[in-house]
Amino acid sequence: MGRGSRHSLAEDNYFGSTKYEAQRLLSEDEMLEDVLNVGEQKVQKGAYVTLAILTLVNLLNYADRMIPSATKSLYQKEFDITDMQSSIPASTFIVVYMIFSPIFAALADRGVSRKFLLIAGVVWWSLSTGAVYFSHHFWEFTIYRSLVAVGEACYATIAPALLSDLYPPLKRNKAMMVFFVATPIGAALGFVLGGQIGHYFGWRYAFLICGAPGILIAFSLLLATDPGRNIYEKREDRDKLVPWSVALKSLLNNRTYLVTLGGLTCLTWAIGAIADWAPEFFVRNTSVSVDQAGLVVGAMAVIGGLGGTIAGSLLGDVFKRRVTNSYMLVSAVGALTSSVVFVLMFFFAWKKTNVFLVFATLLVAQFLGWWYTGPINAILANVVSSHIRARSFATTIIVMHTLGDGVSPLLVGLISDHVGSDKAEGLLIALLTVPTFIFIAGVVWMSYWYLAAKRGLIFEPEEPVDLPE
Repeated sequence: MGRGSRHSLAEDNYFGSTKYEAQRLLSEDEMLEDVLNVGEQKVQKGAYVTLAILTLVNLLNYADRMIPSATKSLYQKEFDITDMQSSIPASTFIVVYMIFSPIFAALADRGVSRKFLLIAGVVWWSLSTGAVYFSHHFWEFTIYRSLVAVGEACYATIAPALLSDLYPPLKRNKAMMVFFVATPIGAALGFVLGGQIGHYFGWRYAFLICGAPGILIAFSLLLATDPGRNIYEKREDRDKLVPWSVALKSLLNNRTYLVTLGGLTCLTWAIGAIADWAPEFFVRNTSVSVDQAGLVVGAMAVIGGLGGTIAGSLLGDVFKRRVTNSYMLVSAVGALTSSVVFVLMFFFAWKKTNVFLVFATLLVAQFLGWWYTGPINAILANVVSSHIRARSFATTIIVMHTLGDGVSPLLVGLISDHVGSDKAEGLLIALLTVPTFIFIAGVVWMSYWYLAAKRGLIFEPEEPVDLPE
């Protein structure tokens, strides 16, 4: 589909009309003007050092998050709980995560030091991770994991918004790619360390050991740069505080934001399910042990996730020279093809095919599934005004976790408990929901890309240019 002239998203009848409060809200069209006319903007001083620090901390974020999945069979056996019960800590984590995300977003948007909030968040979640060592009852385990969510909610809400103020729109795709590369690498680290330490020393030591580094690394954030908010939005009222009600109205009237979030929520559903249950799936359906499952899932996450994140970002920029809104197109293609390969992986596991073929299809599925990371997060950052950006990320977190990975591990466990001839088959059947939701995400993004291209609507920055450093 070729490139077209940009129509007004606020007035185009094909997508409906949008009416904003003239004095208090930026229209979607105005926000897009900020994004599409940025040819001379530079990255801020200290941006690269800050990106490196934030990425390192993000790696620890996802490592800590995956330890329960890597040790699930160990604590499930000790606490004598069902599959559904074993996922309660993951769902409780998400609920707390959602509650505190808008709180930290509001604090950041109202001028509280973002560096202070980030440091406090990292220290808090690291201490809480180590505290799991002292849990001797399942309810204690769940409470400690909930406390981890408080610190991670602070970091996940503020860090992307800070990066968006350090990098102009045409640079954000690559900045987000680097930042979110830490997701698969950190998850892999959590799977490997959790599985290995849990197997040889016990699952409690996995949490104690993995929580310690964050306390030290948190203070590297003192070296980070915060240039202030709204650096790239040239508006007289850019420093005004916007109430939550107005920010939410702006987001609800932003079609591109809503569609992007809708697809991301479906994908988050699938990611939450497979992340929580992948090691246990391989233990039950293949010949691998707990520690081997952690190594395998970790290796697949690093290779597939890292490669897919980089490939998706690069493909989005390469095709931008030929295709309108290529970020969403690349994300859609990756999701659709990933869903098909995931189905093949479960089929091979069901047929008891050679285990290496199962692992190979998992690798390909992860590679394709991670294409969305840089492009979709760049879209989410670019299509909202900077003075509500932290709260837009908070809203994204609330929605995608409420309807996504906040419920998927629990529902997979519930289905697994009630279907199949045995525990292995039950979990396999339950996890077929993963490719289903990935496919839905791909359809949502592809449909919107097609309709936008058909109308000549552009909601992404124009083709990449070399910006002055």
